[in-house]
Amino acid sequence: MEPVVLRIYLISAILFTAWAQNRPPAITLGPEKEAYISYSRQFLSPMTCKTSGTPTPSVTWYFNSLPVNLNSQSSQNSVSSDGTLNMTKPDQGLYQCSAINNYGTAWSDVSWVRNLQLDSPPTEAVRTVTAYSGQSLTLPCITDSRITIVPAATYNWQTVLNTLSTDTKDISLDRRIQIQDNGTLNIAYVLPADNQNNRLYRCQLTNTLSNDRQLSVAYSKVTVNAGQPSPTQLTNLFSYSWPTLALERNNVSLRCFFSGAEATTVTWKKSDGTNINQIPGRYVIDISQLLIINVQKADEGVYTCTGSSAGMPSASATVNLRVESAPYYVSVNDGPRDVNVTNGDDVVFNCSAYANPDASVQWFRNGQPFDSSSLPRKFKLSADKKTLTISNVCKYCPEASLANSDLMVIQCNSSNVHGYTYTNGYVNVLDRTEIKTPPVNVVLDYPNPVIFTCEATSDVATVVNYTWTRNGQAVYNGLVNQSTPGVLYIDVAKDKDKGVGFTGEWTCTATNGVSSDQKSAFLLGSGALAGASVWPYWWIPFIAILIFLIVVALFLVFCWWCCYMNRGDAYPVDEEERKGGNDPVKELHEIGFHDFQRPVDAPDGVILNTPLERARRGPGSISSSIGKGVSDDEMSLDNYSNINHGKFTEDGSFIGQYNPNRRKLQMMQPGIPESMA
Repeated sequence: MEPVVLRIYLISAILFTAWAQNRPPAITLGPEKEAYISYSRQFLSPMTCKTSGTPTPSVTWYFNSLPVNLNSQSSQNSVSSDGTLNMTKPDQGLYQCSAINNYGTAWSDVSWVRNLQLDSPPTEAVRTVTAYSGQSLTLPCITDSRITIVPAATYNWQTVLNTLSTDTKDISLDRRIQIQDNGTLNIAYVLPADNQNNRLYRCQLTNTLSNDRQLSVAYSKVTVNAGQPSPTQLTNLFSYSWPTLALERNNVSLRCFFSGAEATTVTWKKSDGTNINQIPGRYVIDISQLLIINVQKADEGVYTCTGSSAGMPSASATVNLRVESAPYYVSVNDGPRDVNVTNGDDVVFNCSAYANPDASVQWFRNGQPFDSSSLPRKFKLSADKKTLTISNVCKYCPEASLANSDLMVIQCNSSNVHGYTYTNGYVNVLDRTEIKTPPVNVVLDYPNPVIFTCEATSDVATVVNYTWTRNGQAVYNGLVNQSTPGVLYIDVAKDKDKGVGFTGEWTCTATNGVSSDQKSAFLLGSGALAGASVWPYWWIPFIAILIFLIVVALFLVFCWWCCYMNRGDAYPVDEEERKGGNDPVKELHEIGFHDFQRPVDAPDGVILNTPLERARRGPGSISSSIGKGVSDDEMSLDNYSNINHGKFTEDGSFIGQYNPNRRKLQMMQPGIPESMA
């Protein structure tokens, strides 16, 4: 049959289920960190505070740490249903919003709101400037420090007939004429045409966020004279970075300009040998300016600009670029984030913002600060204060001294001299998912359909989703489907193999996207007992072989033990006899076995009647040894030191111990008494 695979359709939003019962608040869109009030006293950008949470959070706005007045009869301030702050005449200062429900408090970034400013300076007299052909000319834009510009302005230069004229002509920029970032106009090589037919030069400032306010300053009349010798070499007029200290992820402009020629070509190179002109994308060269987009720490270093013009020696200047960084998170897991966990879990929040110089860290719970000296119960801070662990969280906490729940919002603020990053992350605690009605074993009964059921409970605020696998593998087959949640239906009647290919272990997995549970049951082949426990029968041959080997091993051990316990002793009689000059084998053939008695020396002339007596009177026999002066005690059985004396009788006889064929001896020795046989 074709491979059996169950096609499982998961709800794509399983991890983002809309909790129906409870969830701490979150601010999904807050105000910008920097905002401005227009000249008409309106916010240039909306003061937004969009939230989520269950129940729906209430939004409160603060101005300079105090709640914005919404109840006064004279106040026309209001908060829209989406949390947006509306004010008739807002003031510049610090704005922040909070979102509160029964399970915590979330806070937005602090928004620094300022008025747009482009103040007119006192009336200035028209300046008269004398320039010389071939020389350089510098015309500053702002000469009065009382001019206030918020935020930064853009600059351009024009010529006009007089201070009241509206007849303007913009001055084009090229390799000979450039405007610095502070508005100063530089002409590298003055030409007679730069007198502009006696028209006046003027600098115009425009606010970068609003075109409804412009400022014209620095009226100058330029007279061009001849008579000065032409330059013979290039001279660096200026070289700098703007801003002087670059921040990562921002843009920075490196400027370099040379005088002495009408058309000077400028190239850039980094001190490590990198040719900037060959790296498109992040490095943009505009005439003499090098613009670095999305500055990185690796961009720090010394840059060399070189000016060259035909017929003249080149000239160089250097710009030392320093790069630092306001705090920011390299990855989403580096800062607090919303987490949904299960009763009894531990929760870990990080506050590891990258910053240069290093950032200081401050933690908050529902907007209230805490540190290592005032940690709430269950809280633990790492030594560097960048990791917070909350242990054994509970949805409904039994401790009377605590709040009813560990649902809360955690905030972290990382800040240094260049800025800050402030992030919320809530803890939402859910009941664990458990399968209460597991599937049971089913016997294949073709052609009846196979039905497995699985029922689980979980947190009431979540939806339980069920998936099925066979033998640990996902299954894709049109005969297998889930008609209702938790029910697996197999239409074996349409299977050409009569459902045999569907037998095996089926596992139900129930999950709410946060916790899960699994239970298994077996589809048994025909003939199996319904409800019987299915055992891995392929183990049976291995178990049988193992039992057989154990029995054989025990039998061999038993045999060895019996042999060991019934083994004979070593009798060194033969060895001792031969040392005495006797021949036990010969004696055995001649006289057989006899009781041994210590012989007594016969008187002279007395004939010994027994063969044993006659034999032992021979040289080297025991009795001859006695006759030679060896005492009875000395010739004890101790001479046979290696034998077990218990095998012998009191007089040393070993009759019955060393005679395996007594009947044969009787036949060979007819005269031997039966008692000796």
